[in-house]
Amino acid sequence: MTENASFNDQPIKNPEADRYGIAPFAQSLAKSIEKMHAPIGAVLAIHGAWGSGKSSAINLIRHYLHEDKAEDKAKVKIADFKCWWFRGEEALTVAFLSQLQTTLGQTLGEEGRKLLKRLKQQIFNASFLLKTGLTAASGQLGSAVEGFGEALEKAFDDAPESVEALYEEVMIQLREKKQRFLIIIDDIDRLSPDEALQMFRLVKSVGRLPNVIYLLALDRALAEKIVAERYPSEGAHYLEKIIQAGFEIPPPKGWALRDGLRQRLVEICGEPAETDWTRFENVLHDVVFPEMRTPRDVVRLENMLSVTWPAVSDEVDLADFIALETLRLKHPAIHRAIRENKNIVCARTRPSRDFKEDLLRSITDKSEQERYGEALTRIFPPLKAGSGLIGHGEIAFAIKEWQRQRRACSDKHFDTYFRFAVGDDVLPKREIDEIIGKIQNGDKDYIREKLRNALKVTIYDGSTKARLILEEVRDRSDELSTTLLPTKADFVRTLFELADELDVEQDSQIYTDNFVRIFSLVWRLCESMDLETRSKVILAPLKTSALGWRVYLLNAIKQNLAKAENNKNVKLIEVDQDTEQQMIAETLAKLREAAHDGTLGEKKRLCELLYFWRDTTKDNGAEVRQWTEKQLRDDKMVIRFARAFVHDYYTKNADDAVGKYDRKLEKPENLGTIIDLEKFRHRLIELQQNPDINACLRAWEDQDREQQRA
Repeated sequence: MTENASFNDQPIKNPEADRYGIAPFAQSLAKSIEKMHAPIGAVLAIHGAWGSGKSSAINLIRHYLHEDKAEDKAKVKIADFKCWWFRGEEALTVAFLSQLQTTLGQTLGEEGRKLLKRLKQQIFNASFLLKTGLTAASGQLGSAVEGFGEALEKAFDDAPESVEALYEEVMIQLREKKQRFLIIIDDIDRLSPDEALQMFRLVKSVGRLPNVIYLLALDRALAEKIVAERYPSEGAHYLEKIIQAGFEIPPPKGWALRDGLRQRLVEICGEPAETDWTRFENVLHDVVFPEMRTPRDVVRLENMLSVTWPAVSDEVDLADFIALETLRLKHPAIHRAIRENKNIVCARTRPSRDFKEDLLRSITDKSEQERYGEALTRIFPPLKAGSGLIGHGEIAFAIKEWQRQRRACSDKHFDTYFRFAVGDDVLPKREIDEIIGKIQNGDKDYIREKLRNALKVTIYDGSTKARLILEEVRDRSDELSTTLLPTKADFVRTLFELADELDVEQDSQIYTDNFVRIFSLVWRLCESMDLETRSKVILAPLKTSALGWRVYLLNAIKQNLAKAENNKNVKLIEVDQDTEQQMIAETLAKLREAAHDGTLGEKKRLCELLYFWRDTTKDNGAEVRQWTEKQLRDDKMVIRFARAFVHDYYTKNADDAVGKYDRKLEKPENLGTIIDLEKFRHRLIELQQNPDINACLRAWEDQDREQQRA
């Protein structure tokens, strides 16, 4: 880490570390100090707001005064008075006098040092200066000083040995010496108002000595405010009586702040990908750079990113993260509003026509609101939909890409930006990168083991990690587009092989489950293939697939073709007709085989299998009904039918914020084509002590009541 990237926000000490053009200013001021002729308590000041680089300028002045010179050969000896180390006016006074004695005594002879010591002791002992005397050796502090200026004047008149005479002798000795002194007093801004005023008084009175120069660093506006509170009629004139020459810290050039920050961002976070540079620069320009007004702003952002970035470096989009950290640093109210309005910024709900009402309430200036509004749309493109700049169809199309890039506007990745850790609802990027790599390399054993192990891991919402893997691979399926055809075919075969294992209840959500996820993934892998190739890739692994997946896949293709006939905008999902007929014939054969050997009743999705059997035989369900009638003699099969024919449905009224789940029986007109309803219900009543049977009967009764009301 470079010198000027210290976590302690330390000022720079040499010109090589200067990024913002302070060094030329410091060099010029150092030359002026070195050439000042016989100064008597000259007071110079460096003015600048907090974080503008005053301390760095002082360090550079020190560097140039001692550049290429040994300490004892320097024309100007430098001493630092750390005024903010001392609390209370009396402590400040004692410390300042001790600093003068130590600094000047190094140059004066033995007689001069004795004079300084006696002068200090006389001032210490002056009854109006300190209520309790102390010696220079003890270092103990007296009580509060009251009216230092008046006390000093009275001490000159009343001291046993005239303070005024001692003071004059010290001035004569200093005047005879060629050595000059620079006493630097930094961080006056840190003092309380009374302490700051006392510091000014000390420099103006006791400190006005020959060949002594003072260099103060302060925020002029703050200092004038302090004086105005105590002396309303004085204001800026008070400081003019004390400070002979004041210099404003040159503001850094905008390009210097931008270039300096850009360089440090690359050092801390690494370079963005070549394809991301344009958006990266746009986000910096609209969000980050306008907030960087002083070198300290830049250093504070650097320090913050040095801590937060390593925790999520692989899990977030670089530009979005830097932008949000900038807002957290400079505008925490906006940052908090973003965190609390995930639904709006991630397009979960339609944003208001003026999203600024939700996110920028802390900004009262209208022009500033507009600027920040534009900045936020850089990070959260869904906000443009609320302004009519982009349509919701475009957002739906872009969501896949946002998820792949792990953007802040991605519902899945949003929380990572605010908790600085990847939750268990998102796969770490390293892990999904490894999975994608294994798919591309054709490592079937790895994929098989990875998915099976993932079924054993339950995440925050009760679903399994297998759900996450299928979703993440689906979102990044474009990266598999250049994979060799045999490798793609092997991956499809592995998915087909595991499909029924992956069909677990935990991963079933509203309108989706792992079959839907596998189907979507497979079709993204195959959609660019020509019809003949796609048919071969799908048909080959289907021969060894479990019955549940076979039926689901055929139904999905059939349903899509039906939708495409009625809506030209529906993307066509198909295989060639011969392949489809072969798939249907083979699946029907396997289904009949399972019915014959008694395993059909143990299958998941039994209801769907029976409907497929009905539709494929084209005998109005006679063959299916014949099989189910035999099964009704078996109590276990009746319970399985009760389970299979009742489904959870999610319903929500237009006025409801939250919907509810209802258990409903298959519609009688459908169910009656695969089972004798009268015999089935009779058997349910006989076995109604079973909880699954009871659930089925209640759903049936609810359905009867609804039909009566209708």
